[in-house]
Amino acid sequence: MKPAQNGIIYHGGTLPVPSRLQKGSLRLQGDRLLIRCPQEDPLYNLDLSIPLDRIIRAVARERKYYSSVAYLLIIDYLDDQDREIELELEIRSFIRRGRAQALSRYWAELLSKGQPVRSE
Repeated sequence: MKPAQNGIIYHGGTLPVPSRLQKGSLRLQGDRLLIRCPQEDPLYNLDLSIPLDRIIRAVARERKYYSSVAYLLIIDYLDDQDREIELELEIRSFIRRGRAQALSRYWAELLSKGQPVRSE
C-alpha cells in the first residue's frame, strides 16, 4: 500500500488560512509534498508545495468525536522564512476506519524520512 495521492480534509494549522474543513488532496510528487484544497472563495484556497527536506516531523493521530473517529496527519515543516508551520490534515477513506488509520500512519512514516513514527 503505497499511495502517491490521498483525499484529505484540511482541519487547520498555523497558516493564515482559516480552518473550514476544506476537502482536498495530498500528493507526493518528486521531492515535494503537494497539498491542494480549492474553494469557491479564493480567500480560502490552500495550495502548498513543500520540499520534503523542509519537513521536520509527521505524526499520525487519532481524534475521537461523539459518534466517529478521525485519523489525522500532523505535519510540521519550515517555510521560506524558516518559521515552523503546523498542518492538521484528516485522511479520508469512506466507511473504512482501518484503511484511514493505516494511511495516516503510512504518510507519517513516509514523511518522517525513516525516523521512528509516533502514533497518538
